[in-house]
Amino acid sequence: MDGVRKEPSGLFTTLLPAAAAAARARAMQAPANGATHSRWREIVPDLVISNDGVSRTYDLKIISYGAQYRPAAEVAAPRQAGAVNTRADKVAGEYLRAAQKLDRDAVGVAAGVVGPIESAVRTHGGVTGLAMGAYGEASQSVEALLEWCASVAAAAQWQRLGYTSKERCRAAFLCGYRDRVATALYRAKAEHLLGNTRWVEGAAVNRYTLPDDCTDYHAAATLRRRSQYPRDFTPVARPVRGARARAH
Repeated sequence: MDGVRKEPSGLFTTLLPAAAAAARARAMQAPANGATHSRWREIVPDLVISNDGVSRTYDLKIISYGAQYRPAAEVAAPRQAGAVNTRADKVAGEYLRAAQKLDRDAVGVAAGVVGPIESAVRTHGGVTGLAMGAYGEASQSVEALLEWCASVAAAAQWQRLGYTSKERCRAAFLCGYRDRVATALYRAKAEHLLGNTRWVEGAAVNRYTLPDDCTDYHAAATLRRRSQYPRDFTPVARPVRGARARAH
């Protein structure tokens, strides 16, 4: 890959007229909670990847289990990874609407007229949504991104790595990328869940959920469990039922 940029600021403000660019520069120096600063709050994608003159812009969404997993259409006709694909498909329109709103509110473009910020979004080919879900599933756009990365890596390295063909090398890279993305997702979700326990547990054990106070999450979980039981607590075995009870 020629370049990877994370959360690039100013990506969609490059086509601003001189007067609007100057107004934006002044607004960015104003207090962050001021009305002028808020009006110029820019839209920033999560990732821009460039290779061989091709630039692709992405925004990542993580969804939790909820209503998006139970829409009427999915219940009537379930499809694989339907929730994450639906969420990913919404991203392009969300960015265009945000750009149009910024053009109207900050630049002064009339409704229905394509402004400089919307033009910049379209010039970059729009923004592709990447979505990952509550069960570790990923949208088709994530798979397409990994396939692209695997193809680029294999084309550059298959001979140096000793593979008999570019296709075999690509398959190996793709498998590794899938593993790394899935592992990163589950690790992030686990850390997010663990961090949120501070809002539902008692104040006496909140400190164990903070990384600064306890970097070993396994030890933190043990401490939380022990803190919830009385000192003389002894686990009681569950009664054996059914066939196993008759056998005993």
